[in-house]
Amino acid sequence: MEELAFDPIATTKVAANLLGTAREEITAHHRSVATLNPYCCGQQFADYGRRIQEAITLLHDAVGETLDGFGAMGEQLMAQVDEHIAADNTAAENLRRIDPVV
Repeated sequence: MEELAFDPIATTKVAANLLGTAREEITAHHRSVATLNPYCCGQQFADYGRRIQEAITLLHDAVGETLDGFGAMGEQLMAQVDEHIAADNTAAENLRRIDPVV
């Protein structure tokens, strides 16, 4: 079986990049909300315009939830990497107590 390798520096960079990108996208997404004046579709089609606006709002909200999920995933990944690094450092320190050469 091959050895499992974990590069904490590379993983931290990936997690930080994911989290940073997610935060940027979340901010940009919430800054720009698409709107449609129902009467832009014409006086006789204002009801269709309202329904289109409702669909736009639902889509915007769904995308926002997806982006929020990416942000949460990035935060969880950062926390797990930090936990792994701390556990690895603790294990290394314990091994040094047994054999200072390690």
